[in-house]
Amino acid sequence: MSMWPHPLTASMLRSKYPVSQWLPDVTPPADLQRVARAAMEAAVDAGASYADIRIGDRRDLQIYYGQEYPMGNLGFDLSYGLRVCVDGVWGFGYGIDPSSAGVAETARTTVAQVKRLSAVAHGPRITMRPVPVATGAWDTPVEIDPFAISPDDHIAMLAAYWRSVTRVRGAEFSPSFKWKSERRIFASTEGSLVTQTFASVMPYLWNSIECRDPLAFRDGDNRWHPDPVFGGTTGGFEIALGTAMQDRFKAYTEDAVRWISYPTVNHFPVGRYDAIFDGVSAASLLGSSIIPALSPDRSTISQDATFLQPVESTLGTRVFSPLLTLTADRSLPHLGAARWDDEGVATQTFPIVREGTVVEFFDIRGVADTKTTSVRDAHPVRGCATALSPTRMPVGAGTCVTMTPNSSARTLDDMIRELGNGVLLRTGSRDRVSLDTSFGNGLLVPALCYEVKHGRVTRQLLGAGVQFASRKLWRGLTGVGDANTMESFTVMNWYGHPPTLVLQHVRSPAVQFKDVSVIDLAANRS
Repeated sequence: MSMWPHPLTASMLRSKYPVSQWLPDVTPPADLQRVARAAMEAAVDAGASYADIRIGDRRDLQIYYGQEYPMGNLGFDLSYGLRVCVDGVWGFGYGIDPSSAGVAETARTTVAQVKRLSAVAHGPRITMRPVPVATGAWDTPVEIDPFAISPDDHIAMLAAYWRSVTRVRGAEFSPSFKWKSERRIFASTEGSLVTQTFASVMPYLWNSIECRDPLAFRDGDNRWHPDPVFGGTTGGFEIALGTAMQDRFKAYTEDAVRWISYPTVNHFPVGRYDAIFDGVSAASLLGSSIIPALSPDRSTISQDATFLQPVESTLGTRVFSPLLTLTADRSLPHLGAARWDDEGVATQTFPIVREGTVVEFFDIRGVADTKTTSVRDAHPVRGCATALSPTRMPVGAGTCVTMTPNSSARTLDDMIRELGNGVLLRTGSRDRVSLDTSFGNGLLVPALCYEVKHGRVTRQLLGAGVQFASRKLWRGLTGVGDANTMESFTVMNWYGHPPTLVLQHVRSPAVQFKDVSVIDLAANRS
């Protein structure tokens, strides 16, 4: 049972009653656990050598506050996804009727289909690496449930945000928060049974800022619309009530007004420049190049290895600059935080790249019998399986990855002064990264690109793009900002076959590269 995000009516937005009154009751964990057990029993009885199930009960809420009137969307989803293995061949079934009878029928049907498939399937067979049986419960700490708050109180909170940012002259703003709450059950035929509750918030801020430069017009008027980029976090309504978040909104708007004040130019000399990427642009680049390439499941989209595979030739090899260290971390308060992954494996915090050397990869339990099996078996499963929703097949991916910042003080302004001459890339949610996964060659179209002369930002370069080869680019990493330059970005990547969408949350400091190829994407523009 589900409802796509549905607009809230004017009367609902004015209501003093909790948001939860328009949603079905949350299903008790005991009921979902009983359904999960029924699915596992049915799968075993039907002949599966292994099976697991994910059942999710999710709520979504987003309310906007603009110049004219508030708006909002509300949605929910109650669904499940069942994975079975027969003779080393995977099968997957899903549905929106998480009843004992419904999931049992799905289990029997899926096993029957896989039995027919396994009789004619060619290629390596799947084996499940052993892990401890997982049982228990884990909840994201929440002080104030946003779904227990009335829409009227949500709007009052957003009005306070709106007032805090309207003090910036020449700008208009529309603050918003997107709330998500999900209870997820995992069970397997090995005896694992865990219950987890996830709660997160993603802040947004749509800006419209006065721009006096006619070359920088956006949307056919004299308003420039910078993209809001805020890292989400785990927690409840208390996150929005904190003064730290309000201060962050206001600082963002002031920063956006500063960066739009620079003059713009349509044409500029193309070539190789030393370049600084702010924390958001660096996170976007990491999440589109290195991080997905470190997942064995990524290569199955095209059946070709990524530019960091095969695994046995990459592990233990220094591929990138020694300034690059990446850590997978699903602990609180990061988005994607969990105690167990979507295979019931306890999550761990571990390095994936240490000082430029690839030391781990994002793997899952199921391993095909290939030449990489012995290499993968030598590395423990660390809780990297993820499924955006229960109806998607879990894949191995870095749900939250952090790049280690410089331990010495080095702000973005320090980096600009030290750069001398080059370019500065500042990005937003409209950044586009196109990448050839097999070879690692790509094109980054940043939201903002600036020229730097003699250690000072001079003008904005309209239509700039960056061509890169991932290995060469990250080998040319020459500088890293400190913790004050850290920013977050959520990247959408496709994994597995058939492809399944994964959200990857990346945190990165500002970085500096040498000899970056900057091109003019609008060279033929008059």
